[in-house]
Amino acid sequence: MVKRQTVWLSTMMVLSLMLIGYYTMNSGAQTATTKTSGGPSVTTSTVGPQASNTTTGNAASSVGGTKAGTSGSQSGSTSGTATPTSGTDWFTNYQTQVEQNIAKKEGVAEQIIGSSSSSTAQINQAQQQLRQYMNLDGAMMQARQAILGEGYQNCVIVPNENPQGLTQVYVQTKKLTPTAAVKVMNIVSQQMNIPMNQIVVHQHA
Repeated sequence: MVKRQTVWLSTMMVLSLMLIGYYTMNSGAQTATTKTSGGPSVTTSTVGPQASNTTTGNAASSVGGTKAGTSGSQSGSTSGTATPTSGTDWFTNYQTQVEQNIAKKEGVAEQIIGSSSSSTAQINQAQQQLRQYMNLDGAMMQARQAILGEGYQNCVIVPNENPQGLTQVYVQTKKLTPTAAVKVMNIVSQQMNIPMNQIVVHQHA
């Protein structure tokens, strides 16, 4: 009788563990990927209570927690990081961060140009960098205004100066369709003269 009870208890424990494992595996993140005809892939990732959509020029990216946390974290100088907050404050703070970063680089270049200890080569290089930063700032402003003209309440463009890197674009919206994302990418590509496959568009409510 004791052996039967032992076998029965063991069987129930095994079944309980199997059920726990099943529900644990199915309660995590859910990801759905769609492919637009002739267009970019779009991956929508749902992680916990928040959802984040990311559209790249030629590939699908699943993002959750960081890099768009709902629009999560960005890293580096202007590819930077932001905490997953929401609303106008997030865009205002992040836009200020991007502008300050570019202004700081312009200031460094101006110091080199104005320094009596700088060589001719250093001055020429600094002058070239200063022109690049000023042109970048102007192109970003035009692209941002064009995106806002599409009806978005806020927008932040985070340039990546590495030619192999990606330019991040964040728009304030609760739903970003593939068509709308591609339109944003096209605006940034034209205004900033960069390929569409080097642009990533994020939604951030």
